[in-house]
Amino acid sequence: EGESVWPLFAFPADGDPTARSYLQARLVDLGADPVSLVRRFESEADVSAKRGLLIALGEFPAEVVPAAEREGLASRLLVQYREHPDAGLHGAIDWLLRQQWGKGKELAAIDAELAAGVRGLVLAGGLADLAPGSLPLGPLRPAPGVSRGKDWFVNGEGQTYAVVRGPVEFTLGSPESEPGRVAVNEPPHRKRIPRTFAMATREVTVEQFLRFRPDHRWMKQYSEGPDTPMVNVSWYAAAEYCNWLSAREGIPREQWCYEPNKEGVYAEGMSMKAGHLGLTGYRLPTEAEWEFACRAGSVTSRHYGRGEGLLPRYGWFVKTVESQSRPVGGLRPNDLGLFDTLGNAFEWVEDPWLPDVAITREDNGNEMFTRIDERVSHIIRGGSFLNLPMALRSAFRSYLRPGDRVTAFGFRPARTVP
Repeated sequence: EGESVWPLFAFPADGDPTARSYLQARLVDLGADPVSLVRRFESEADVSAKRGLLIALGEFPAEVVPAAEREGLASRLLVQYREHPDAGLHGAIDWLLRQQWGKGKELAAIDAELAAGVRGLVLAGGLADLAPGSLPLGPLRPAPGVSRGKDWFVNGEGQTYAVVRGPVEFTLGSPESEPGRVAVNEPPHRKRIPRTFAMATREVTVEQFLRFRPDHRWMKQYSEGPDTPMVNVSWYAAAEYCNWLSAREGIPREQWCYEPNKEGVYAEGMSMKAGHLGLTGYRLPTEAEWEFACRAGSVTSRHYGRGEGLLPRYGWFVKTVESQSRPVGGLRPNDLGLFDTLGNAFEWVEDPWLPDVAITREDNGNEMFTRIDERVSHIIRGGSFLNLPMALRSAFRSYLRPGDRVTAFGFRPARTVP
C-alpha cells in the first residue's frame, strides 16, 4: 500500500505532523524495506518529503540497509550536504550521516572547509584575530551563501545557521487545549516577524564558548564534553559572546547589536542598540524568532506533533538522561534543521519578561527596555535536561534575571540577514 503512504512523508499543510512522525518511528517494526525509502528519496520532488524520508531511513539500524545502497546514497548526500539550498534537508542529512551512518569525519571536513572560506574573507579584509574590544573595518557582507539562494550557511566558527526569509506570520503561544499549557504565560496570538533572520542550528558548545572566554566557570558534571552545550551562562555573557562573534566575522562595529555599560563591561547597565533588529551583527533571538524557528511550520505542542510518546527521539529531558546535558545534534532535527530546541539546555532569548505577552519587540519598534538591569527579567525557552516533558514544548516560556547563571542555561545566537 505504498502509494497511499508516500504522501504522508511531506510536511502536512495543516501544520500537524503527528501522523508523519509516528510513521517514521514505526516503519522498522512494521517490516518496511529501507531500500524502498532510498528509491523514493531519489525520485521524490517535494523537499519536505525528502527530509521526512531521511529521518525515517535513520530509524533503521545501519546494517539493515544493504552496504551498496547505503554507501551510494551517502556519497550523493555528501554532495547535497554542501550544495542543497534547503536548511531542513541539510539538517536531516547531518543527522542521518553523522549519527547513524558513521560519516561524521566527512561532514566535519565539509564544515571546516566552509568555515575556512569565511575566515579567508575576514583575512582578506585585514580583520584576522580580532579581540573582543577591537574595531573592525570593511564592507558589510551578507551571510555566506545566502545571497546565492541557500537558506543556511556556516560561519567562521564552524557554526551552521538556518535562514528564515521574512516577513513571516504565525501564532505564538499555545491553544487552550494543549496539555501542559501554562495559561497565564502562553496565550495564543498572531505574530509577524518583518525581517529575514538566521538562527544557529545548535546551541553554543563548551568548545566554542571557551574560545571566547577561557576562564568561564561552569559545573562540568552537567556539561562535561566539548560538544555539549555551554551552561551557567548569564544573559550578559551571551550578549557579549554575540558581539565577540560579530568581531570575529568582520562585521563592522556600527552593526553590532549590544553596548557595554559605562564601565565598558557587559553587565548591569549595558544596553541593546535602539533599532538593532535592523542591524546585521550577531545577537540573541527574539522570543518570536525563537518560537517560529522551533515550530518549523507546526501548530502542535511540539514540532514533531502531539503527545509525549516520541519526545525521547527529539529532546533530552529528566526521564532520558542522568542530570547532565548531551552532545548537541545527537537527536532528530526539526524541519528547519534545528537540533535540541526541545530540552538539553534552556536558551536565553532577547526579550524582557513583560506582564502582557502580546507586547514584544516585534510590535513596539524595538525601543522598550533597551537598557538591561536586574529589575527586569528576561525570557528563557525550550526546557532542559533537568525538566519534565511539560517544559519541552514550543510555547513553554519562563524567565530569570539577566545576571542569573543556572546549571542548565545556555543559548544559540541569531542575526538579521541582509
